Amino acid sequence: MYLKPHKAKPPLLFILLAVLAGVIVIGAVVAGILLWGGGSGDKPTEPPAPPSVTITEAPTPSPSPTELPSPTTAPPTEEPTETYAVIDTPSPEPSPVSTGSGIKYVALTFDDGPSQYTVRVLNALAENGAVATFFVTGDRVKDYKAILQRIYDDGHEIGNHGYDHKDITKKTLAEAQKSVDDTADAIEAICGYRPTIMRPPYGAINKTRAEELGIPQILWTIDTRDWESRNASSVIKEVKNNMHSNAVILMHDLYESTASAAETIIPWLKEQGYTFVTVSELLDIRRDEGKEVGIIYPVWG
Repeated sequence: MYLKPHKAKPPLLFILLAVLAGVIVIGAVVAGILLWGGGSGDKPTEPPAPPSVTITEAPTPSPSPTELPSPTTAPPTEEPTETYAVIDTPSPEPSPVSTGSGIKYVALTFDDGPSQYTVRVLNALAENGAVATFFVTGDRVKDYKAILQRIYDDGHEIGNHGYDHKDITKKTLAEAQKSVDDTADAIEAICGYRPTIMRPPYGAINKTRAEELGIPQILWTIDTRDWESRNASSVIKEVKNNMHSNAVILMHDLYESTASAAETIIPWLKEQGYTFVTVSELLDIRRDEGKEVGIIYPVWG
């Protein structure tokens, strides 16, 4: 008789143990997943707080006041202590170059002297073969007789500038005439020459007073304002920037800075081809050219 082989059934205990092991494995996997997710996803790790820094506020500086330009300090007056200002008068139009001869003329004029600095001006003129016109004040010539005599001997023109440098339009006619006459007398007593032209102090003149005095009143076409700047460079600049033929240049040999400027201006004018003439010579030249030369020259306005 044939018998089928018998298949033995696994014991129940083995089956239970296998199931339990599977549960344990699954639990471990789930726990691992939970632990990994909780460490990296739910709460980001906060960086450590930076160390506290104490900032000390610097005191706010006081605002700087707006800087104002420094006031111009006038250099000390060299000689004398009075300030010789020129009245504010409109400048004349520059005269054109002479069309008759083609020569460029210039008349250098020096006011308010003589002084100790006049000698330097005279030396510069002599070195360059130049002439000029010196309008002197009567109250100074007695103290500078030798210099006045040299002005005359060197061939320069001497003009009248009043006795005390006072505005002759504010004087009575008698006072103004006395100022002119006393100055002419003082000049004539020293060098034997009596001036035929006058420059009114401050350039203050009118036709009525000029005609009353009966002497030509000479103004200027270039004002170097040397009395104001007391600076040689400024004086030189004024001449070079405004130079023209038939110019009458106003300077004052009362100041050392003007003497320094003249030592540059005179040779420069010579290099530029200018012919130096006295004021009276210039007036004659202008008349010969058919120009009107009145009691006041040049005419401003």
